[in-house]
Amino acid sequence: MTKRFCFSGILEITSVDVGVVAIRGLHSNYYLALNRKGEVYGARDFNVDCTLKERIEENGYNTYASSEWRNRKRQMFVGLNVHGKPLRGKKSRRKNTATHFLPILVLPELVLLPPSPPSLPSLRLYPLIPPPPPPPPPFVCTPSSPPPPPPLVCTLVCTPSSRSYLSISL
Repeated sequence: MTKRFCFSGILEITSVDVGVVAIRGLHSNYYLALNRKGEVYGARDFNVDCTLKERIEENGYNTYASSEWRNRKRQMFVGLNVHGKPLRGKKSRRKNTATHFLPILVLPELVLLPPSPPSLPSLRLYPLIPPPPPPPPPFVCTPSSPPPPPPLVCTLVCTPSSRSYLSISL
């Protein structure tokens, strides 16, 4: 993936168990999976290869290791090289910066659109929904239930450096 924003890079992280997550692409509807051989692939349906252990490292980055498979009693990590290609899980280690992803909070009601052609390469935020209605007048009680929580959405952005960035939306 290049420096340009790509809508197919928006990912949804779902909690499966304590410390275990599943990552699904919103555009493709495929799950990020790591098989027994350490190969990263996209799974159409959720299976045991799709469960990943999420760990926040000391440097603030997140790592994702297969919760099911190990290679010679060592964890296999999801990682990307400097060109955005997946690393084989058998070759990846926790301390390797290619396996470090940076969570960045993104508001769900905003969408990232590419800039207009004459501007510099950057991203602009445009609101998707109209502003909320004004609050009710004082001393008026209206029964209402709280809205459901929005889905957790992530954006995976690969840069030419050896670090990868993961943007998370709550």
